[in-house]
Amino acid sequence: ALLTWQVELGSKSAACELGVLPFLEQMLKELSECLQGTTRLQSSFQMPGNSTLLSTPEVLWRAIVHGDLASVESIIRHGGLVSGRTQDPSGHSVLWNAMAFERPEVALLLLRSFPPDMLHGVALGELHQRNGNSLLHLVSSFQHFNAQCEGLFAMLFERMPEALRIHRNLRGQSFLHIAAGRRNLWILSYAASRGLAAQFSVADSGGLSPQKLLGQHLELMRLHRPVLSTGGTKMPTWCSFSALQPAGAKPPFADVAVEIGGERIYAHRVMISAASQKWHQQLRAPNGDGDLQVLKITSCKSIEVVSFALRYLYTGDVDSCTFQKDSTKLLELLQFCRSEDLPSSLCAWAADGLLQSESGFVATLLLEAPKLGLPPAAQRFLAYRFICDDAAWQAAAEAEVNGHNGSSKVPMRSAALTTALSALESAQFGA
Repeated sequence: ALLTWQVELGSKSAACELGVLPFLEQMLKELSECLQGTTRLQSSFQMPGNSTLLSTPEVLWRAIVHGDLASVESIIRHGGLVSGRTQDPSGHSVLWNAMAFERPEVALLLLRSFPPDMLHGVALGELHQRNGNSLLHLVSSFQHFNAQCEGLFAMLFERMPEALRIHRNLRGQSFLHIAAGRRNLWILSYAASRGLAAQFSVADSGGLSPQKLLGQHLELMRLHRPVLSTGGTKMPTWCSFSALQPAGAKPPFADVAVEIGGERIYAHRVMISAASQKWHQQLRAPNGDGDLQVLKITSCKSIEVVSFALRYLYTGDVDSCTFQKDSTKLLELLQFCRSEDLPSSLCAWAADGLLQSESGFVATLLLEAPKLGLPPAAQRFLAYRFICDDAAWQAAAEAEVNGHNGSSKVPMRSAALTTALSALESAQFGA
């Protein structure tokens, strides 16, 4: 009645003097539409089971809280709910209630029926008056997070402005803190892949960041370094192949020159072709000068790495390796072995050494792990080290790596975090 009186006074009203008359007119229009919808609903809508007619607003709230999707849909269809901003006596909207009671199917219906960019659309900027939580905080706290919840989160996240995405509640926590506390790797991975990696380092009022919270949960998993190499690959004592191994001078009976960037290492076709199916195919036909064939290596530029790999084929010995603590050369060795199809035992030895790399190399190795063919257990261990080891986390802060398209640079921490979360998620961590 007060709204109607002010609107009817028009230019003579106090609302006009204050400049709020247009807003009051819009409020009166929305209220009238809502009341008309309720009247129509009372006369036409019947609840399932042919029971009582919808005659009170409590029916709407009850349907939302209980996840009665059919009833909510019918209420909207019959005009009983005409605005996504309709609030309960506590000031919470219909969308807020649907999410507070973990009813993703109802929340999705409200988002589709009242898009946020429409006049009566839901308000994505709604915050809890006491704790400052946003809608993203709510969905991140769901106990049961299924495909519907994923769709709901994605719809909210993509439609929100950046300021709302990184909003922090009264405890200084973003939705990432909630997701990390709930061990929701899907949400964390989704956010990291969309440019929020920097927010994983932002601490709340208690000094905990999403990275720290997730790290605490990972520590409880006690992920140990998997043993990839069991040793025992040395040739038996009666085998004298080691006498013919490449060692500077051209060994007796050498009939192939392995060429790396203009330098040559002499070896024996029968030895190296037996160790690599790829080399076996390349050495089938003569391609050198006289009896000496040439095998050009383009997958590795380090003659030290290639020389060690060739000696291993003759001896099975790894103790003579001069770069056992050099992570960069171990990585080159593993890449070379994978590219040239060398024995799996040598690959496993190189990979085993890499898992013990210094903290500063963890992010690099984590990003290379899928291409190197490291087993899932090794990838999970690297993910664990990256998130739990502060030195590894900080080392990736300033570096950049090539993006997926290869033409632009992206922060290494962002790329490594996305890879780490994906590795942990594939293990159904926290399920």
